[in-house]
Amino acid sequence: MSSSTAEKHFPTRAGRLSKQVGAERSIFAATLTNAEELAAALGQSRKDWWRELQIAYLNKDLFAHQGQALGNTWLQHNSRHLKDSGRIKVLHLKTNICPTDALLHHYYTDASTRLYRRCHQALETPFHILQECTYIKLPRMEHNNFICKQVCRLVGKYNQKATIQNEQHIMSPEDIHLKPDIIISDGDSTIIADIAVPWDDRPQSLQRMCDFKSIKYDCQQPLYPDKVVTVVGLAFGARSMLCTGTIRGGTSLRTPSGHVKRAWLASHALVGSLICLNRFMKV
Repeated sequence: MSSSTAEKHFPTRAGRLSKQVGAERSIFAATLTNAEELAAALGQSRKDWWRELQIAYLNKDLFAHQGQALGNTWLQHNSRHLKDSGRIKVLHLKTNICPTDALLHHYYTDASTRLYRRCHQALETPFHILQECTYIKLPRMEHNNFICKQVCRLVGKYNQKATIQNEQHIMSPEDIHLKPDIIISDGDSTIIADIAVPWDDRPQSLQRMCDFKSIKYDCQQPLYPDKVVTVVGLAFGARSMLCTGTIRGGTSLRTPSGHVKRAWLASHALVGSLICLNRFMKV
């Protein structure tokens, strides 16, 4: 690139790189007037910024590979050093994707580079990677089905006279086709329960999912005119988190709340979101 061309594109490039490394380094970058000096300074600042980011996650088992004893233990329910918003950041750290100038150029000029690299069907967001992508559909179904079996096992253990139906196809009075995960019939009472495993395990998100499930299947109450119908939504977070709505729902199923927690932890250890996350994090 000639000097005239470099000077021509200097303002745009300076602004873009300054935004990349952060406001505190932009003050230093603003004092430079030469394009080459600016590129060198911002390049070093970018490396320092990325090194600081990696240091922040050291000794937290982020880089342990699948199959190792401590692999991905940062996803445990008692971990506080990593939030949901940092998962994509961890992906970049694990695969050593450094935001170089060339990568940024392709990102802004080629729309396909912003798509998830496994399916190329949607933007690379935590929601798509952990819940919406076709590559994760089968593990999520296995996860949901296993939790459903665990809940049914607990209900049968503490209420042996109850009749339990799984994924019963029902047409509501409004001609809405629904398929709740569990229908429990015991004498004059009927409990309709549906299970969700959202990618976001914040208590507010889990509670919203419980309320959504309750409203969705509440229209089935007229199908049982002579029974006391209870509609329960159960939401199990991606890192063994449970909300108050799920705890109350477990009580409605006549199972001790502590057993609901232990059943979820057992399912998490067997086919939990660690499997889902490991599958798309493998290099």
